[in-house]
Amino acid sequence: MKINYNIFFLIVIILHPIVHYGQDDTSINESELWSSFKYKKKISKKVSLGFEGQLRINSNGKYFDESYYNQSFYEIETTYKVSKSFDFGIGYRGINKFDDQGNNQGSITYKRLHSFFKYGLDFKRLSFETRLQYQLKSRGNLDLSELENSYWRNKIEFTYNFKKWKVDPIFGSEFFIKNNLNIEDNFNKYRLFIGTKIKSKEFGDFNVKYILERNVNTQNIKSTHVLKLAYSLD
Repeated sequence: MKINYNIFFLIVIILHPIVHYGQDDTSINESELWSSFKYKKKISKKVSLGFEGQLRINSNGKYFDESYYNQSFYEIETTYKVSKSFDFGIGYRGINKFDDQGNNQGSITYKRLHSFFKYGLDFKRLSFETRLQYQLKSRGNLDLSELENSYWRNKIEFTYNFKKWKVDPIFGSEFFIKNNLNIEDNFNKYRLFIGTKIKSKEFGDFNVKYILERNVNTQNIKSTHVLKLAYSLD
């Protein structure tokens, strides 16, 4: 059981920044529905290419009875398997987002580039995966000299494989650090998530996930409750 105790200790370390930065009362609560489709193709033994499309809907109503368009995007990503545990990847995302703030409201186009390292381990029935990603985003035409947002993101995910049970739980967290890795000053927001993935060799995989997203280090703290429905094919 030594490995399990180490994992529990790791989870405590992961959640500590959330406890530290999440003491203030939340002033804004929103709900969103994310639906996505992803197709991934293995080009060679080490290289794969993926395509994803996603639609995000905001809601002011409790049961999405007052919903409106938030954003949509398409993403192209390639991944190179460095070793059994390490992956490296780069990707491009085209984003269309509706801006309902200020005098010039309407759709805004963004371009985003990102690169990441991913590391995974298996402890018997418990799987662990972490991803460190750096991303650059700009409005309109991609201009690397005038970037609106640049982020470091660290995602940590655990999956437990129950015997004779296809609906295995997935849970984890993701941290967003703006501009550079100065966590104390630039820790911008975090996500906590729990869900499951139903796998099928014939029909693809279906993923259901609840995500709590909360921004920090700001006067207008906002919590967003997300239901994500995703379908993927390999």
